[in-house]
Amino acid sequence: MASKRRNMFYQNKKRETTEIDMTDSILHLTVSKDGTYTAAADTDSNIVVWSQGEVYAKLPTYKCAPTAMLIQPVTNCLIIVYADHRITEYSLESGCLSDLTESFRKGKLAKTWMSRNFSINGISFDPSRKTAIILHDDSTLYVLTKGKSHRSVDYSTKRAKWEEDYWSSDDSEVQVRDPQPKKIMVNIKIVKKNKHLVHFGSLCKGEMVAVEVGPLSLSEKLPLPSLHQKRFGKM
Repeated sequence: MASKRRNMFYQNKKRETTEIDMTDSILHLTVSKDGTYTAAADTDSNIVVWSQGEVYAKLPTYKCAPTAMLIQPVTNCLIIVYADHRITEYSLESGCLSDLTESFRKGKLAKTWMSRNFSINGISFDPSRKTAIILHDDSTLYVLTKGKSHRSVDYSTKRAKWEEDYWSSDDSEVQVRDPQPKKIMVNIKIVKKNKHLVHFGSLCKGEMVAVEVGPLSLSEKLPLPSLHQKRFGKM
């Protein structure tokens, strides 16, 4: 069973830990809550996972650089968001892509999500809901909730074939459904709009913290007089 695992990953435990297949500066670094896995990504979109001091896996290289990356503390799934808004979820335990990945590759959900203007800057999780993924860019929070139809699929041996996604939307919510309308697969909800959101994360159970930087506080710290000055009566 162990020899069949991680079909989506390149793995060779006999390699030295210094040979990490990275070609540029480290852009993101994340460690699983239980300390089993450490994942790093560079600016060339190389993503390597270590376990117990050895190279555990190398994920497929994507054409765009990752803008956010984090390991889910309960499921040990690696969530990656790229500069073109693509979202990828790998299970580090089974080595499989999830249906969440496929949902953001085709269908109307992909078109809606890809039309956004700002890249995702951070990922966080709700400790009380393991099916929820919280993303944020410079001004907005997005809550992704995976429904009952979510399941892991090994795309190296079998690719799931989905019919045209059924979806509904309003100003704050987009839902994607399986061909069976009663099963909600992915739900995206916009929680709040902010100004220059630099961090969002969990403090403890039931509490989340958001850190914002106001536009005025940014301009006040600019050097004088070339950058911080009034023009036409305005800042």
